[in-house]
Amino acid sequence: EENIKINGKDILRQYHHANGELFYRSSADINKHKFNQLYAIKYNFLTDNNKNTYEHDIQAYTDLNKDVEIKKFTYINFGGRLGMDYRHNRWQNQHLADYWIINLNPHAAFQYKEYYLKVGFDMALSTEPSWGNDTIKTTRFHFFPDIEARLNIVPNIFAIYARFDGGIY
Repeated sequence: EENIKINGKDILRQYHHANGELFYRSSADINKHKFNQLYAIKYNFLTDNNKNTYEHDIQAYTDLNKDVEIKKFTYINFGGRLGMDYRHNRWQNQHLADYWIINLNPHAAFQYKEYYLKVGFDMALSTEPSWGNDTIKTTRFHFFPDIEARLNIVPNIFAIYARFDGGIY
């Protein structure tokens, strides 16, 4: 048998993550059918114990929505999110480049007694590095559904829920 010595530094991998978020949310009570606003900026930093290996991620987005009274459905909530995500990557032995994602996610939500239905979609435009080449970028358009249904069996306690959605992160 052959004795193989393994140095702990060779197999140990440490990850360090730091993040922060600054946001403003309107103080209107969501149940009062007023114009609701959220504006946010997020920052994430990820690194490991290899020199010059890291990832910076900055996101900015806004969520806006407003209830509109409709006699048959009581209220319809119209709203959506507009966002931007920028990622700066440097990982050892990998060809990763910086990229952008810009997305728009409009929706309409209907509530009638114990029934709730939300219908929307997520459109995203991304710039991504070509595989194996961190200098050539491709621009892609993505489209995902955003559908949610809920039936309240016991109000505010128990509900049957289904969701069909997608996205790019």
